[in-house]
Amino acid sequence: MNTKRITFPNGRGELIDARLELPEDKQPLAYALFAHCFTCSTDLKAVVSISRALSSKHIDLQLRSS
Repeated sequence: MNTKRITFPNGRGELIDARLELPEDKQPLAYALFAHCFTCSTDLKAVVSISRALSSKHIDLQLRSS
């Protein structure tokens, strides 16, 4: 998997940290936004497993982490 860390401002100008899980060998077939619980971390095993499974199916996934 190809994981990219990105930061972007929300509507109030606060910075949001996120990760993009990109397929390594192809263009994405679809895109998904995974907004897991706000008190959780993207380091949870379930979050990582879901994101990698979607990425392996060529679905570009953005993980919201803050």
